[in-house]
Amino acid sequence: MTKIDPPSRHVEGEELESFLKIWSESPSGNASVAAVVAALANAGIAIGALIAQGPLQGAMGAETGLANSDGDKQRKLDILAEAAVTSALKNSPTAYYASEEEDSMLTINDSGDVAVAVDPLDGSSNIDANITIGTIFSIFPASPAGATASFFRPGFEQLAAGYFVYGPHL
Repeated sequence: MTKIDPPSRHVEGEELESFLKIWSESPSGNASVAAVVAALANAGIAIGALIAQGPLQGAMGAETGLANSDGDKQRKLDILAEAAVTSALKNSPTAYYASEEEDSMLTINDSGDVAVAVDPLDGSSNIDANITIGTIFSIFPASPAGATASFFRPGFEQLAAGYFVYGPHL
């Protein structure tokens, strides 16, 4: 397991990609984790742009008539956020993907070496209230035993986790 330590050469105002490159090349770094975090950040940028448009993008908080794996009613923005995340991860070293919006775990990249769990849009019931929502993610090493073994494991085996926060729309 790789412990994530911040790089010793962090420069104020440095972009995320530069930070991840420096970190992934450090003794404690992990190139796969860095690539997945960068991909998720790109998805977050796309989701943030949708949210910023607010009502100009249509009724983003409108229920679709579908439910996610937890039984919560899916909203238009839930589905768009899921699509942004899965699209971003297709070109990353993500072997397995688990999402609140999917009924089962997915295999994204057979040669990937990490497993990514995501709630693409946490707090989607708050969309129309114009308050903060976000994306939650967790990254684990992919298990040779498959998707289930990759996710159902102790939390101390987690490689990275994060939360992207999206502010109110315009």
